[in-house]
Amino acid sequence: MKRKIFLICIIIAFAATLSAALSACDLFGNKGCGSSHEFGEVIEIKASTCTEEGEGKKVCSVCGYEKRGFVLPKKQHTFGEAEIEEEATCVKKGKESKTCSVCGVKEERVIPQKSHELGGWEIKVEPTCTDNGERVKKCKFCDYEEREKLGTISHDYKETERKEATCEEPGYVKRVCSVCGKTQTEITERLYHSFPEGTEIKYDYRDNSDENYCYYAYRECARCHKDVFYKTQSHSMKKDAEFFVEATCSSTGVGAKKCLYCNRRTTETIPVVPYNHKRGAAVYGERNAENCTVQATVSCTLCGEEIDSWYEPRHDYDAETFVCTREGCGNVKEMPSSYFTYSSTYLGGWAIKGINDKKTADVKKYIDDNDGRIRLPSRGGYPNESDVKGVLDRVFDALGEEYRAKIKYIYVPSGYRQIFSHAFANLSNLEKITFPKTITKIENYALAGCKNLKELTLPYDSYADIIGIFGANKDNLTGYTLTTLNVYRPADKTTVDFASENCVLFENLITVNIYTEFIGGITYTVDGQKINVSRTVLKNGVDETGGTITYYLK
Repeated sequence: MKRKIFLICIIIAFAATLSAALSACDLFGNKGCGSSHEFGEVIEIKASTCTEEGEGKKVCSVCGYEKRGFVLPKKQHTFGEAEIEEEATCVKKGKESKTCSVCGVKEERVIPQKSHELGGWEIKVEPTCTDNGERVKKCKFCDYEEREKLGTISHDYKETERKEATCEEPGYVKRVCSVCGKTQTEITERLYHSFPEGTEIKYDYRDNSDENYCYYAYRECARCHKDVFYKTQSHSMKKDAEFFVEATCSSTGVGAKKCLYCNRRTTETIPVVPYNHKRGAAVYGERNAENCTVQATVSCTLCGEEIDSWYEPRHDYDAETFVCTREGCGNVKEMPSSYFTYSSTYLGGWAIKGINDKKTADVKKYIDDNDGRIRLPSRGGYPNESDVKGVLDRVFDALGEEYRAKIKYIYVPSGYRQIFSHAFANLSNLEKITFPKTITKIENYALAGCKNLKELTLPYDSYADIIGIFGANKDNLTGYTLTTLNVYRPADKTTVDFASENCVLFENLITVNIYTEFIGGITYTVDGQKINVSRTVLKNGVDETGGTITYYLK
């Protein structure tokens, strides 16, 4: 067994050695490529045909070693021109074949079926205006054909009748088909009336019996010359004041109406209206002194029924101060503050500047209603109302001469402190003016031109220059009508002297009233002579009663 194995190994080694020797160029070490021959292209040994493969070899360009076993692929058949065996038509396929010139093999191919070869259209059925037609195309080689419907043709209309359009009616044209007899009517719109600018309007007024309209209006058409309705005017019935009688609480009325555009008139009876009274004048009862009111009533002048009543304030104003005399009332009838304009002053309040332009008419009415008697407002100013402290110059000038002449009495309430120059100048018919004790200064010319003033009340401090207040001097005091002078007792003096010269120079002044308010605490003298309770007669006399010393000058 071991001998067999050894023998096998020897055989294998010999085979390997022989193989290496065969792969070398020279077994003994001469030129050799080993396993890296450089072969070129395959060289044909046996040519291939269209039926058999060929054989080839490659030769090493270095050592000349040949390597065989290369298979050469078969060649393609060499076919000649195709021969038509059966022509293709539009109803079946054809067939053709080719034969190899080398081996004689035959190859066949199916020829696709041909499309129909159609001729031109042929009319099979002629179309008419009522029926469709038909046409056909036929194949030149078979019985195949294509059909197509033909639409109807237009009617062959012939005009049979025509009417032209007018302004009021449309026109038309009638036609009939000469083939089928069908009729056709074509309408043309009416033309409408034509009214150029400036076309005259003709009015047809209706009589009074037409309940609805005053007139119909027409215009002539420029195209057809026909009078065409244009518009109408309905009655516009309004109250006919000439014949209308109002129904009242005791009698029927007549509802008369007249048209604004024509003479149509209508009348109807208006039933009695129980609440339609005729208002009479207000009748005032007795003044209620407890609340300063008076009741007013109004009665119907037709039936006598009382139809309204109300209470009105009715104060008993003092003729001098304009304050209600009822105890506890205190109502004051003074001019509203809004009647004036104001200017701020150094006096610590407002001063009246003039008449408010928007209130001039109200001021004039106040003067008329109060017979020229005026009480100036205690407070005023806008927007912050406060006490009035003075009167600036010419406050009444805006009223004009007519209404300045109507002012007869001016009451200046307590609180005023200064009257500026020309404040009340040229009030030609002013008869009386009262200044309060609070006045500290009345400037010269404050009453310039007020020659008809008959009574003047003022503080003692202003009395000293009474002539200057009038804007006069001792040499031109003629023409003044002052008859009464009232002077307030000064607050800070124990002896007060009145100079008769200040008064006597006024030719008409008769009485000087000195308001002492109480007897005692102060000594009054005239030209240095004491006035006392023993009725000392000085000049023409002195009288002392009720806290007032009256000094009679005449």
